[in-house]
Amino acid sequence: MSIFLSMAAFALAASISPRPVNNVALSAGAQYGLAASMRHVTGATFGFALLLLSTGLGLHELLGRWPYLTRITWPKNVSTALCFCRGSARSSVSRS
Repeated sequence: MSIFLSMAAFALAASISPRPVNNVALSAGAQYGLAASMRHVTGATFGFALLLLSTGLGLHELLGRWPYLTRITWPKNVSTALCFCRGSARSSVSRS
């Protein structure tokens, strides 16, 4: 029961805190309307649920037993993050 309460507290804190996903959802909703931004909100919700589920089911334990998995996936994760940063930096932002 202790793990359930700690996962519920984490889910609550992570879902209501001002994070980049929440800011992008707010911006997309204001710019393009609710219907157009629902794809982003749905994807973020499923991604968060998958992250919470995998953590709760022992992803940390799996990576603790086989630490080479983190070394294998590290370059891909870094390149993906850099790609997102580059795309974000290149996007045109209108300032009024």
